[in-house]
Amino acid sequence: REGRAEGAVAWWRLGVVGVAGRLVTDLKEKSRPFKRAAAGALGRIGDRQAVPALLDMLDAEDAELVCVAAGALGMIGDRSAMAGLRALADTAGDPVVADAAGAALRSLELSGKNVQ
Repeated sequence: REGRAEGAVAWWRLGVVGVAGRLVTDLKEKSRPFKRAAAGALGRIGDRQAVPALLDMLDAEDAELVCVAAGALGMIGDRSAMAGLRALADTAGDPVVADAAGAALRSLELSGKNVQ
């Protein structure tokens, strides 16, 4: 599963079209390892089409998945994710999740990207 996501990142670097879309589909699979690997890969790819699916993952019950999704949103750099990350940082009952959301927010604020 991890290898599949890493392979997708490699394909993306080679210019293969549709890689991010496939990873977004993987986010909807039931397997936790697939979701975790796909979210991490989407962060490394930085494709904005992943933002809505990653924002949906912020509501997951699994704190690790939420942290990976928050990190991926920070790496993508799309400021449209700021409201969701801010809400997560303010309401998370788990301090690790709140820290991940805060780190993603700082990354977006410092990135200087004005992607909306």
